[in-house]
Amino acid sequence: MKIRLGILALGALFSFLLSCNNAQNNNQISRKQQVVALLKAFETGDTVPISYINSGKYTQHNLHVADGVQGFREAIRGAAKSGLKVNTLRIFEDGDYVFAQSLNTRRDDSIELTFDIFRYEGDKIVEHWDNTYVLHVPTDPQRFNDLYLGAVAEIKDRDKTQANKKLAEAYTRYVLLQDSIECFPEFADTENYIERNPYIEEAIPANLRVFVDNERELDPPALHKVLGEGDYVLVVSEKSDRKNLRSALYDLFRIANGKIVEHWFITEPIPPQSEWKNKNGKFGF
Repeated sequence: MKIRLGILALGALFSFLLSCNNAQNNNQISRKQQVVALLKAFETGDTVPISYINSGKYTQHNLHVADGVQGFREAIRGAAKSGLKVNTLRIFEDGDYVFAQSLNTRRDDSIELTFDIFRYEGDKIVEHWDNTYVLHVPTDPQRFNDLYLGAVAEIKDRDKTQANKKLAEAYTRYVLLQDSIECFPEFADTENYIERNPYIEEAIPANLRVFVDNERELDPPALHKVLGEGDYVLVVSEKSDRKNLRSALYDLFRIANGKIVEHWFITEPIPPQSEWKNKNGKFGF
C-alpha cells in the first residue's frame, strides 16, 4: 500500500513539474513572437495564438471588425478562408506596445500593406489598432519590393529611441500635418532620403502628395501616438483631405545620425460611423 501511494505521489509530482515546465516555456515566448504568431493566424486559421489575448478585456479599433475576442476569431476565420498570406516584415516593441509592418497577399490579385499595433497588460494583449492600404499585385514583384518595402535590417541605436521619437513627432507636427514642405530639409537627410510609398512621386513626402492642396482642411489635424524602438519610429496621426474626409495616417520612419533617412506611409479613410462594427473609434490611445 505504501509503495502504491509512493508511486502515485511521484506521478503527481511529475505531472506538476511537467505543467510548470510547460508554463515556463509558454512564458518564454516574447511579446514580439506572440504578435508574429497572431498575425500569421490570419493565414493559417490557427486559433491557438488567440490565447495571447485577454478574453475578458480586449478592445478592437479596426472599425471593420467586431469588438472582443469573438470578433477577432471571426476575422481570422474569414481571412484564412480568403487565402490570405501574411508576411510580417518588421516588428518593434515600445513599453507595453508591440507594432508591426506586414505585407499580405490575397487570391483576388490584391495585396495589403499593413501596420498593426497591440497593447499589452502583463502577458496579455488588451487592445489593437491597424491601418491598411490595398493595391493590385505588382507585375514586377522585385521592383515593388525595392521601391516600397526595402531591405529588412536589424534595429540599431536603441539608446537613441527617445531622441528619435522626438524628431519624428516634430517632423509630423510641423511638416506633415501643417503641409510645411519647406521645412523638410531640417528633419531629413535630403541626400540619402528614401521614400517607400505607392502614393507618390520620388523624393516627395507621401503625406504632402495626398493632402496638400488648394483648400485648407476644415477640421484640424491631430497626432495620436508616437512609438519607437531604436532607429525606427511609428507615428499615428489624423487629417482631413480637401473634401474634409478624415483619414488615419501611419508613418514609419528610420532615423540615422539625427535625420530621417527612410519613410513608409499608409493612409486609411475613416468610414462613416454608421458602418462601424464596433464603437471604439479608430484611435483612443
